[in-house]
Amino acid sequence: MPEFKPKEKPEMIVLGKSKPTKVLLHPVLGVGNNVKKIKNEAILDKIKKMIIETKADQIAKTYTNKDYEKAGISPFDVLADPNAPSTLKDLAMANIMYWQENEEEDDVIMEKAVSSMTPQEKLAYVKKTKADIRFFKNNPSHPNNIIQHYKEATSLEKEHGMNWYSDLHETSKDIAASTKTDMTTMAGIFANYSPQTPWSENVLTAARVARTKKAVGGPQIKYDPEGNHIIGVMASNKQKGKAERILAGEHYDNVLSGHKVKAFAHLIEFGGNDNDLFPKVAVDRHALGVAIGKKINQSQFGNSGLKSESRYNEISNHYVQAAKTISAQEGKTVHPHQVQAITWLVRQRKNEQERNQARAIGIKSKAGGGVVSRDVNAKKQLDKYLTQHHPHLLNKIPGTGYSSKEKGEK
Repeated sequence: MPEFKPKEKPEMIVLGKSKPTKVLLHPVLGVGNNVKKIKNEAILDKIKKMIIETKADQIAKTYTNKDYEKAGISPFDVLADPNAPSTLKDLAMANIMYWQENEEEDDVIMEKAVSSMTPQEKLAYVKKTKADIRFFKNNPSHPNNIIQHYKEATSLEKEHGMNWYSDLHETSKDIAASTKTDMTTMAGIFANYSPQTPWSENVLTAARVARTKKAVGGPQIKYDPEGNHIIGVMASNKQKGKAERILAGEHYDNVLSGHKVKAFAHLIEFGGNDNDLFPKVAVDRHALGVAIGKKINQSQFGNSGLKSESRYNEISNHYVQAAKTISAQEGKTVHPHQVQAITWLVRQRKNEQERNQARAIGIKSKAGGGVVSRDVNAKKQLDKYLTQHHPHLLNKIPGTGYSSKEKGEK
């Protein structure tokens, strides 16, 4: 079997105008002698069987640059295609192997100034950026992708997603009342601590900040505002500063940065949209994946252009259009934020199915282990906190887990 050379580890790019330009890089793989091999004999045997099942006229056939991109973007589709060249299946298998071994690190990035990058690193980041731009050009957002995800939702996912924002609104209102916090402030605090944060940790942090009226944040948080030892909180100094401004009475729209975070705060405050003429949709990485019909990684999301208001509005409007079609088909109103919540769960389930497919062919996955462990720890702390301060909210806070099974199925 040939040596497999996965695509380079993706990096995120942050370009500043007034400040020195910095680039967020993942460690680069596949450069020089740093080439991974699939050493597990069981995996090799399964790959060989896949190749044997490939049509005879596709054995060792060459493939195009477009095929190469497909092997990186949709490797399982390549493996399932009997017409795909065996050499392309080799590459697809390598990419699956690479995804599973490195997915846990997708959000772990290091910052490096462009001026201090090696020529090789600069070339790698420019190459990856161009690839990400091509990815979205080849996979545009469309309402039909959202509608298709909605059609694939289980009854539990629809029930959960339909009520998610309204349930969260009631929870937030309860915490706000018991901590003597204005509802607008409460929503802003929730949204401020939401980026890149497991849900239990998000709720716990927001509730603590609302009760103590003391913002938290920094590179290493070990204690809550009352001096109790905590684990799992990873808020930044910027988030701390924003929380302080929100606690002081500034409206979250004037404090928070990012269209998604502002939309999220609005939906929490009102339990949905307060004006159907100007609907809000929280478009994060998974919601964008729904809109293009594919799983996307952190690098691709960073280069998706969603920081642009016009680009964000484009995706948001596709949810609005999808909601109108779905409402007509269902004979009842399904709001854009409800479509987003439902399809978000579907996308998460599909992502998990991809990981399970990899495990089924013998790939041992460690993906998500750190995040799962972090969320479990946060859930334990949240339950302990609720028991002490909000006992009536135990097991009533809406989660963000998906349901892959219908009621009654085993």
